[in-house]
Amino acid sequence: MLNLSVFLCFSKNNSHDWFHSVVLLAKFIISHMYFLLFLICSIFLGVEFLFYKTLLLAFPSEELLFSIYFTINSMALLLFGYLLYSIRIAQEKFRWKYILRFSAAFILFFLPKILVAFLFVIDLMLTFFVLIYNHYLVFDIHFIPKLILVFGFIFFLIIIHGIVIGRYKFRVIKKTIYFDDLPLAFDGFKILQISDIHSGSLSNKKKIMKGIHLINEQDADLHVFTGDLVNSHANEMDDWIQVFSQINKAPFGNYAILGNHDYGSHNGRVSKEKLEKAHSNLFEIHKKIGFDLLLNESRIIEKNSQKINLLGIENFGAPPFAQHGDLKKALHKTNPNDFSILLSHDPSHFDLEVKNHETPIALTLSGHTHGMQFGFELFEFKWSPVKYKYKKWAGLYKENNRYLYVNRGFGYIGIPARIGIWPEITVIELKNKID
Repeated sequence: MLNLSVFLCFSKNNSHDWFHSVVLLAKFIISHMYFLLFLICSIFLGVEFLFYKTLLLAFPSEELLFSIYFTINSMALLLFGYLLYSIRIAQEKFRWKYILRFSAAFILFFLPKILVAFLFVIDLMLTFFVLIYNHYLVFDIHFIPKLILVFGFIFFLIIIHGIVIGRYKFRVIKKTIYFDDLPLAFDGFKILQISDIHSGSLSNKKKIMKGIHLINEQDADLHVFTGDLVNSHANEMDDWIQVFSQINKAPFGNYAILGNHDYGSHNGRVSKEKLEKAHSNLFEIHKKIGFDLLLNESRIIEKNSQKINLLGIENFGAPPFAQHGDLKKALHKTNPNDFSILLSHDPSHFDLEVKNHETPIALTLSGHTHGMQFGFELFEFKWSPVKYKYKKWAGLYKENNRYLYVNRGFGYIGIPARIGIWPEITVIELKNKID
């Protein structure tokens, strides 16, 4: 903070000497970047030290084990260096492949060690208090470190499962929602939702086709896709158009919207020119795979002379995400008294605007969170770290007599794994309470 204060004072007192001001600011930023780098390196060295100490206590005389340990560490460092270099030189179309390989190697190598280090520190603290009050150890000195290493190995296997099996463990979740004002012609109407394909992350067409077949087996009346077709570039879909075009055309159509990643930026903040380019590119791609892309628009779904409104808006999220969505524009040609369903990628839009909107929107379908691709669900109980970021992060919610459903996503990003939060195909059946 002192450096920043000096910089501010310098800038104020020497308004014409802008060059030196810029130099001072650059030094301030660089110095703090180095500090951040130093902090990160210190954390990982600390984790390595604690992991090594655990090994020493568990197997004090196994010299071969430690030779293997140091050999693996050396090979891992070489692998990380190679992957970082590959990320740097890769074409934009393939860059995400290498990013995901790096993240997979990272979580496999470090996350189990972090767990071991954490448990080892807990063990040290408990041992300290036991010695103070009882003056003797309850367990053999080598037992607890071995147990800690077992937990670390189990976690390693869980991550392996998430990478090899979990990310392709497609499941169909069926929900029935009852409405007071649903037109009788739509009683029993089935909507199939998928979200967050992230084609730039995908790699195994055979396994993805299992998800496509599962979609087609549901025989839904309407198919909707709630955004994030790509990670950052439209050309990521080049190798996947043939795959996703095999999704059947539903009797009442296939419709899609854009997510934050579809604009070529994680937070969706782009220039007007880039926004128009994203619209153009993705409109053509959605057309090729058989989906009607809604850009702050509405469509009338008609059955037996009765109708419902299907609204589709662009991404609209809480900061730092951009708000390209325009609900007012999407509602412009609709009758506010008609039953309406909204496609909106980010579930935070429901709290920001939808649940209290003057026009009642019966059901909002979202995605975006992926359930963080990590957590666990048991019967009605579900938990993921993403709940501390998003209040509504997976499944069905009801507020002000309006429903929100948050799909857990079809693909993956960040890490090529799903642990406890499986890829989802949602089938929602609309029912009239009169029945």
